[in-house]
Amino acid sequence: MYNTKRTLLIGDAAGAVENFYGEGLYYGLSSSKLAAEILIDTINNNSSFDKYTKLLKSEILIQTKFSRINSNHCCPK
Repeated sequence: MYNTKRTLLIGDAAGAVENFYGEGLYYGLSSSKLAAEILIDTINNNSSFDKYTKLLKSEILIQTKFSRINSNHCCPK
């Protein structure tokens, strides 16, 4: 769960970091931008944060997942 009624997890807290490629800052800022867009939408339309988790998974976390798979292939444990 990346959101509750009053909370959004962003950046490292949401798992939006990929250390192998050094792109933690990029994903952290991307999730922050997404959170800001959802906050604006929530305020303007009196909606919930539920859309945030869906978008975070489809737009950001899927990228970090593939990066982890690639890093495991390149540098197995």
